[in-house]
Amino acid sequence: MLKQLIGKMEYDIDYKDDLSGAQKAELTFVNGESEVTFNGNVEEEKSCNGTMRVSKSGEDKPFKVGTYKSAVEPFISTEMSPANREQVTVFLDGIWGQMLGDISESRGVSKEKLNEAADKMLMFYPAEDCVEYGLADTLIYKNDVRNYLKTLIGIDEDDRMPVLTLKDMVNVKKNVPKDKSGNIVAVYYAYGAIDSGSSYADSENGINSEKVIRDLRKLKDDKDVKAVVLRVNSPGGSAFGSEQIWYAVTELKKEKPVIVLDDIFLALDNQMQKKAFNMIGRISQDFQIIYLSCHEYAVL
Repeated sequence: MLKQLIGKMEYDIDYKDDLSGAQKAELTFVNGESEVTFNGNVEEEKSCNGTMRVSKSGEDKPFKVGTYKSAVEPFISTEMSPANREQVTVFLDGIWGQMLGDISESRGVSKEKLNEAADKMLMFYPAEDCVEYGLADTLIYKNDVRNYLKTLIGIDEDDRMPVLTLKDMVNVKKNVPKDKSGNIVAVYYAYGAIDSGSSYADSENGINSEKVIRDLRKLKDDKDVKAVVLRVNSPGGSAFGSEQIWYAVTELKKEKPVIVLDDIFLALDNQMQKKAFNMIGRISQDFQIIYLSCHEYAVL
């Protein structure tokens, strides 16, 4: 969120576009002529309801199911429904609150002061204000960073200083001893929306069906893996990609035990969740139910 921000993790010297990406750095530098953007979050909803009325097609009229299901609202309304506004507000406030908490803890700046900086819209003020609000340590040109760090660690300007970028650090493999017992229970995490496979083959966001299929095939063929726990947290996505993953899981089950842990209420809106919880309450009067969840909303 800081344009031309230089974030450093130990001796990492690299321009970053996101303040949250540099929040754990020991030092954060900003170019003296930078435009610093720290404004919070916003959601903009577009409506094409007027276009549909002009077209007068009328044959495939969209309809809405569920109070908080808002995907079709742009086609049937010119403004956000109260329920959609409520859930979007909670969503944005949650992200902003998480960012403020992380930055506040890392930079030693109160959340109140960070909110003040966001309300001020720092992009219209000199970069010095970024330092004043504690979002950066000092102003410096990228060309001078190496010499600054050399002075900081006490080596001569002519000496070579090894540099690692954040990308280099992320790719460093953890020194974890390999389990040689031959009795491994693999835990596979699949988080995010399910894509259509080839369209997002290089994407690191969400669940890439092609990658999941490859990984499950490797787990199936690995003789040291005796069982697999598949931890899923997904709102859904591509029907085609979902089916390919389902088939890969069924093939895996032919070779070894598979346990799938999924939040069964994740894709339900508040109204449907309430009905589901009530149903569980009724069933629990006759049967013992153990339900594990990492989400506060699912606490019964």
